[in-house]
Amino acid sequence: MKRNGRRKRARENIGRMIARIDGMDDRQGSKVLRFARAGFQIARSLVLKTFGEKGGARAL
Repeated sequence: MKRNGRRKRARENIGRMIARIDGMDDRQGSKVLRFARAGFQIARSLVLKTFGEKGGARAL
């Protein structure tokens, strides 16, 4: 149960960080947001490939 809460909080913090970056400059911010989203998805898929579906889900 604790682990779930931590994961959720981490995700919220990342969202807040991205929102802060996004708020700095609209044109640049949206670009940063897009890169961050793409990077997160790539990292996630790499983790899932490396550790397998169950291990990857645990690692994220």
